[in-house]
Amino acid sequence: MPASKSVAHWRKVPRTAQRVGQRWPRHRGTAGIRYALRMFFGTVVLWKLFGLAGDYAPIWALVSMVMVSEIELHASVQATFHRVAHMAVGCGVGLAFLVLWRPGVWQLALACMLSAAVSFYLMHIGGNWRTAPVATVIVMGAGFVHFTKNAGLHEALIRTAEILGGCLIALAVSWAANNIWRASEEMEQQVSEHL
Repeated sequence: MPASKSVAHWRKVPRTAQRVGQRWPRHRGTAGIRYALRMFFGTVVLWKLFGLAGDYAPIWALVSMVMVSEIELHASVQATFHRVAHMAVGCGVGLAFLVLWRPGVWQLALACMLSAAVSFYLMHIGGNWRTAPVATVIVMGAGFVHFTKNAGLHEALIRTAEILGGCLIALAVSWAANNIWRASEEMEQQVSEHL
């Protein structure tokens, strides 16, 4: 590389760094750290609790926990309520279809359509109504993996428990984390007042 191009290249670096710094502020507070810690503790708690119940890979519980988790406790409570309600609709429709019919693409399509319609038109829950058909697909997907109806239903019940359990654990971890952070902030304020 010629010296003139090298110098020109290095002159652009500070401007590029400045533009990146404007887009990505260095200090965004502790909200991101709190959220990341909730993900960490929620994952550990879910994995251990479901492990005690004999479910050693509660992937759908983890997905559900991540979907429900919010940075603020109030938002997390609202999100949990909405998503638990939508997921309950989706899981209920999926389980009903697995009990009544053998899993197939037409049954899956009808179940998704029904859970979406119920969640959108009848329940008036609020929040993301798409969660209901997602839960239906997750629950009914067990019937496609296990080819006997009873094995598919058993797996669907496990997935249902994982989905709803993940939502509730997310809420519990959010509540506990919020109380811990608030207590530490109050303690820090009291210490600073006495100094």
